Amino acid sequence: MERKICTHCNIEKNVEDFYNKYTECKICNRNRCLKRYYENKDKLSNQRKLYYEKNREKLLQKQNNRYINFKELQRSYVELQNKLKALEENLSINDTEKP
Repeated sequence: MERKICTHCNIEKNVEDFYNKYTECKICNRNRCLKRYYENKDKLSNQRKLYYEKNREKLLQKQNNRYINFKELQRSYVELQNKLKALEENLSINDTEKP
């Protein structure tokens, strides 16, 4: 089993405890990211609000397109199910007619 030393906590751990190409373990990496998130929460929130205000129409259009595509997929799925049932019924009728 390969082992690696975390550059943040200086503990030797299995290679599975590290992300690829990272020198700090998954636990230290997660803690660092969470700390950064909570320290900059207001800043990130303001950035997201500004981005939404600038790109509101584009984002709403994208959301609407996803909803429409989902409805179309759902409709085509139901149509395919109905066709499949009709074919199965047709096959069962043809099988019973043969002597």
